[in-house]
Amino acid sequence: MGNAFRKVQGAPNAGSATFADFNAYPPSNDAAAGFIVTPIMDRNGAFMGALAFQMPIKRINAVMQQKEGMGKTGETFIVGSDFLMRSDSRLSKEPTVLKTKVETETAKLALAGKSGVRRTTDYRGDLVLSAYGPVKFQGVTFAVIAEIDEAEVTEPIISMGEDMAMAIVVVLIA
Repeated sequence: MGNAFRKVQGAPNAGSATFADFNAYPPSNDAAAGFIVTPIMDRNGAFMGALAFQMPIKRINAVMQQKEGMGKTGETFIVGSDFLMRSDSRLSKEPTVLKTKVETETAKLALAGKSGVRRTTDYRGDLVLSAYGPVKFQGVTFAVIAEIDEAEVTEPIISMGEDMAMAIVVVLIA
């Protein structure tokens, strides 16, 4: 927060905002915190102070940890330029923000400004289908990734193949 404050104090511009990416925040027991800071100016345009808003991890997690349509292993998460998570994994019982490194192929591609879908290995070492893309916020690029284990995706196909094979055997015997 101090860095963002100094930035708006040093070059105040009415109506502008500065984003300080998530970092350990000592006043909150080193919990992850990001801030948006905007200068407050008087009528003559002189800097008077700043208004700072702490980005709430709980609200970001509420959006990113949606379970509907994600199956058992599907999840979405945000990754910063340091390859650390900026949202908690819904598959982990422990917090993952600023703790879990996601230096995967799709995270690198998204942070480089690319988007797409790939079959790849995820941060847990599992084979997944991964959809990825960049999101820019106040000059900071994040990777937004949605993944699901390949085994979960192919399970219905394998089951249907087994059912069809069984039906063919029954027809041949009959």
